[in-house]
Amino acid sequence: AKKDADVFLTYLQRFGYFPLYALRFSDDGTLDDGASSPELARIAKLIAANPQLQIRFVAHELTHPSAQENLGVAQKKIATLRDALSRRGVAAKAGFVAAGQEHPHRAGTSPLIRAMYSSVDLELRR
Repeated sequence: AKKDADVFLTYLQRFGYFPLYALRFSDDGTLDDGASSPELARIAKLIAANPQLQIRFVAHELTHPSAQENLGVAQKKIATLRDALSRRGVAAKAGFVAAGQEHPHRAGTSPLIRAMYSSVDLELRR
């Protein structure tokens, strides 16, 4: 398991963010805690083991027709993720941002690209 944590941390330090594709959300943005449990455990372990990290979770959402809908889903993702991490005792050290369709990693030029870049990312605050 330590090897996995090292890959996670190394990627995060190298690129400044890590997409948390293993988190599972319903269409409205509600986190499925049960289906997301392994990833939530990995996140909690990383935060607990690296208290010096300045991190935030950023929800990017590009799949809905309007900016308002994308923001609403992103807000729901962030709120339910914060609740799940609070239950695990690690939310206090992190920031939480619902970006919606603002500042995506890549422009949403097709439905596939919009789906790929609709993610919740763990970011280093630099």
